[in-house]
Amino acid sequence: MAMELRCTITEAHEEAILAITLNVLRDELYSAGIDGVIKLWDLSSPSGTGKLIRTQKGHKGWITDLLYVPQLNVLFSASTDNTILVWGEKGRMLWLEDLNAPVHSLAWNAKRKLLIVSVGHGTVCFFKVVVPPGAGGPPRGDGVVARIKKAEQVDAFKVLTLKYKTTNAHSDVVTGMCSSESGRVYTSGYDRTIVVHESERGDNDKKVTYSQCHSAAICSSTIDTDNNWIITGGYEGAVKIFSQEGRCLDSFQTSTHPITSLVFLPTLKQYWAAGKGAKIRVYDPRTPANITSSVKETARLDENPVIKLRCSVGTRGDVIAGATADRSLVVWKQSRSVAHRVVRGHFDWVESICTARRPGHRSGDESDAPHIFTCGTDGLVLRWTPSSSLNTDVYQCDEEYTGHRGAVTVVAYEPELDVLISGSEDSDVRIWNLDNSRERAPGEDGEGDDDGTNDLIAELKASKLDADKAVGSGKGQAQAARKQEDGEQVTTPNGDKILSGHTARVTGLAVCADFVLASASHDRSIIFWDMHTGHQLASIEEAHEDGIYGLLYCEEREELLSWSEGSSVAKVWSSYKRDLVCMLDDHNGDVQTACWCEAMGSWITAARDNFIRIWDEEGNVTRCFRYRGDECSAMICDGPEGYLFVATVDTAIRGYALLTPPIEEDVTIFGDLAPPPLIAKWSGHTDCVRGIVRIHEKGQYASVGWDKSMRFWKASGSSSPRGGYGEDSNAQTPATMPTTPFLGPGGAGGGAASAAAAPADGNQDEEKFISSYEREHPLVVPKALRRGKVLPLRFSEEPIKKSKRSKGKDALPPPEDQGLPAVLARSFAALDAKLLEEHYGVPQQRRSVPRISNTRVGIGGRR
Repeated sequence: MAMELRCTITEAHEEAILAITLNVLRDELYSAGIDGVIKLWDLSSPSGTGKLIRTQKGHKGWITDLLYVPQLNVLFSASTDNTILVWGEKGRMLWLEDLNAPVHSLAWNAKRKLLIVSVGHGTVCFFKVVVPPGAGGPPRGDGVVARIKKAEQVDAFKVLTLKYKTTNAHSDVVTGMCSSESGRVYTSGYDRTIVVHESERGDNDKKVTYSQCHSAAICSSTIDTDNNWIITGGYEGAVKIFSQEGRCLDSFQTSTHPITSLVFLPTLKQYWAAGKGAKIRVYDPRTPANITSSVKETARLDENPVIKLRCSVGTRGDVIAGATADRSLVVWKQSRSVAHRVVRGHFDWVESICTARRPGHRSGDESDAPHIFTCGTDGLVLRWTPSSSLNTDVYQCDEEYTGHRGAVTVVAYEPELDVLISGSEDSDVRIWNLDNSRERAPGEDGEGDDDGTNDLIAELKASKLDADKAVGSGKGQAQAARKQEDGEQVTTPNGDKILSGHTARVTGLAVCADFVLASASHDRSIIFWDMHTGHQLASIEEAHEDGIYGLLYCEEREELLSWSEGSSVAKVWSSYKRDLVCMLDDHNGDVQTACWCEAMGSWITAARDNFIRIWDEEGNVTRCFRYRGDECSAMICDGPEGYLFVATVDTAIRGYALLTPPIEEDVTIFGDLAPPPLIAKWSGHTDCVRGIVRIHEKGQYASVGWDKSMRFWKASGSSSPRGGYGEDSNAQTPATMPTTPFLGPGGAGGGAASAAAAPADGNQDEEKFISSYEREHPLVVPKALRRGKVLPLRFSEEPIKKSKRSKGKDALPPPEDQGLPAVLARSFAALDAKLLEEHYGVPQQRRSVPRISNTRVGIGGRR
């Protein structure tokens, strides 16, 4: 789930736009500015350009702010002509309030039902709002009333009533106002102060003032309703987070331009800031960090010079409107079909991806998110880790593996040995020792690393020189080259193993049982390697008639599945006997990709005929259906619930619920070939998708493709990783789901099979972020707990003894006398006995019918 640009309205006004507000219930947008005209736009237009519904005129000066309150179904407008206008249904003016000073901004207090108004030089007014009956409907009678003057309305129905105002809270213009759910009002302004209004006594109120909050004027503010934090934007370009006690928790300084507007998105946990710099900045308060680079591509933030933002009022922040410097309007809406995050690190096509939960390496604070490895035609293998222990939503590239002399086509990970495996166009298979650090140098072009081995091997192979003629320091390298030409493994000084045996590009890798590695190549062979020694154990020559395009492993059956380029036949092999088990030959086109379905215990293949087939152990088709979209480029079947995600050449990723019957509409169209229900559709890649993996801990998927990017998709409709997959999904994410196999070229893992990731032991502590407020106010253990005493809390069956103070007073009657059911009495007695036995070793005694009389709660054994 992320923000997606849905609507753009160009040249919405003749002059600069100063104010915008949203009516999300009717999908409408109000805008106004220097021209003094309010315009209402329909955002539901399929073209995404918006449609003008009407214009509303009434102000004689600049309109500085607009506020739509859905609870009242009215619009408030403020102007430099010293007035506030209240608008009802169909643009009918309900009220005019003259304040004798320019009005700067408006805010709504939902708790107290008050309109908050910034007037003149530091005055804040609080108005009670009463909407007349029928004001929300069309005009009555002859409809002549177009502008109701204040003098005429007083006797009839007063919409705005000044309840109180403050004149001594600020010494300069108030530009930022917001309210908490508890009713507190926070105001800030050019005097660099934040004032907290907690009562309704105006100037007599004991207000709390926090001074010198910014180094320059405060231009905007909002409230983080999840944490009750105050977010402010200053003229110096800083965004600051304050607690309700006035402590500055964090500060972001990423711009030198004034921050003119701030919005908070509760569902995405993001702050959006815009200002005179005409660029939107996005912050994640959980880290905290600037995450603009990972969301700007999905939201298309760089396409519009936005200077003003407004979030929908009273909703969960699912719509944002913006005004640009070129008098245009833009609208973003939350969408589950776009990428949650987008990161880039490769210089060319990305071919494969895999996840790795490294033993002893704790990656995240909340969910122990795994590392991610990607490879591409730039010859690089990149490692991605969460950018912070507090937020695993953003991954960053922190390590680079170089050494291959061509495009890297596939990667895999073996958790028990903690090694990374890669295959390349140079026909080599590399086993990387992950304990060796390889820091990525900025601007590196990805050419081979150099222990000197690879360059000399290539030179000797090309010129066919005798390796024994190498002299001096190159003698050992020449011997390595000769060993590699003979099909033996070479160990580099870094501890990496180079396995040479193929004569063409490596297209598939599969980690089998007993640390046996299977590799497939365009040379039509499958080779089995001992991962401990790097020696070749066996090989299947001429496994296919054409070059092998992918290789998968099924641990349950100890089988390998391979398919070749330009062939309609896929083959199943025994991983321990190394012989053919069966052939999957019922395709009407070339096999594009395949995967293993845990829920159905079957192989699944996709062919060029746009059909997906599910096979039994004998190699017979048990189900066949037509999938949506173009030819399949990658596929994954996720978990015991049988959710199948298919990436097609049209760059879309679609999810199907295999175990759910097809919908009636598809059955009518396709008959027996009807596809399963569609549970998700993700779009955003601009070129062919080459691999998908599941990040189970965060309820996310990651995909890579030829657009050189890695994109993260939310599997659920909420922040929880256990929710549904799509907006219209009826299916739910499995509560427990295994690590997703990596997907690579041509499908599930590029033909690479999955290795079950080992759980991290979590013993390694990560440095946690501690705010300045936490450092100044650390938690202190109470004295009663420092002594290490146990204060048991249990029920007693003993009667309460009368003390001297209670002399003459009767003891409390037993619970039975108070009407307590006997069943409840037995339950308390059983719970008492169970807790005594579990926590204090007191054996349970047999009781016929427990009788609890005069029961009291005792602490420390005292009654």
